[in-house]
Amino acid sequence: EAETNYITVTEIKENKPKSSLLRLSMIKALEQIEDENIIRCHRSYVVNLRAVKSVTGNSQGLKLLLSNDLKKIPVSKSYKKAVTEKLSSLV
Repeated sequence: EAETNYITVTEIKENKPKSSLLRLSMIKALEQIEDENIIRCHRSYVVNLRAVKSVTGNSQGLKLLLSNDLKKIPVSKSYKKAVTEKLSSLV
């Protein structure tokens, strides 16, 4: 999750979420990630598609529910097509 020049990275360690605050922009962080399953889904969010448990929503917008049930991650209209294509290729 991004907010101005900071990002919060949440990872699961020993079945518990662990968050780290980094002084790094979302664009710079994405430049350093080489995993094709980690994708931007919103202006402020990047997700690991392997962690998506379910997808909910309608024509107004999609939300991704992650396997750790932390919160629903929004998918913006501009990223919807790329996210759905990547998710369908994982199945």
